[in-house]
Amino acid sequence: MQGEIDEVVRSDQASVTSVFWADRYHQLATTGLDPALSEQLADVQLRGWTLMIEDVARPEYLALFHDGEPIAGAVISRGRRRRIAWIGVHPDHRRRGHGRTMMRAICARADGDERVLELQVDRTNLGAIALYADAGFEPSGPDDSTDHFLVREPCGGTE
Repeated sequence: MQGEIDEVVRSDQASVTSVFWADRYHQLATTGLDPALSEQLADVQLRGWTLMIEDVARPEYLALFHDGEPIAGAVISRGRRRRIAWIGVHPDHRRRGHGRTMMRAICARADGDERVLELQVDRTNLGAIALYADAGFEPSGPDDSTDHFLVREPCGGTE
């Protein structure tokens, strides 16, 4: 069972942040770094992420809930072009299609508003890049960057 995707009100963004924390810490911990250093880096990333999304005009927080608990989350700007600032699945709930479920919901919302979606991903994150390609994202931006910039036009038209 996939659960339900709901918009998270700003006052309850802690539920999305908890998934972010678990996602980031898991990624850093699997790099082979010292666990204490991984935790410090995840904490710094979480603080930076929180500041970044608060600077985005009226961000939309989405969470996929299962049995009342958030298992996946996303933060999307609501500008003329929608930017996916973060999307992730809690490590305990990966490999079950939850990331695809989140992407379908994000794309459907952008299509309904006829908005372009854009995101940035590390070039070494091949699983995420494959997920985004399946959702219709195409490369955009410089090829010499360590990050991969992707754009998805709305289904049924362009901006």
